[in-house]
Amino acid sequence: MGLEIYDVANPRAPKKVSRVDFEYCKPCTYDMWLVRVAGDMAFCTATAGGLYAVDVSDKASPTVVDRWVPGNRHQVMSLAVGDGVVYVTVAGSGTWAVENRR
Repeated sequence: MGLEIYDVANPRAPKKVSRVDFEYCKPCTYDMWLVRVAGDMAFCTATAGGLYAVDVSDKASPTVVDRWVPGNRHQVMSLAVGDGVVYVTVAGSGTWAVENRR
């Protein structure tokens, strides 16, 4: 599992530019993925894998720079990016505000 970046200059023929894999990610049968981009950062969630912060400033070589996982094995359900914060909705424990230091 991971994040793939595509060049969609020609929407009829998108071209894969790069991919970054997410370690520790174990997909489950009801896995949901979300991606939100803010500046040079892509924030990605996986139901069972948590929140991944990916530096996409170099589209040819994206890099995972951080990961956050909610406690008690709760599942990540939604994601929103604000000014200096990432809001993550977690099943069974509400919405968390995770600091975005980049």
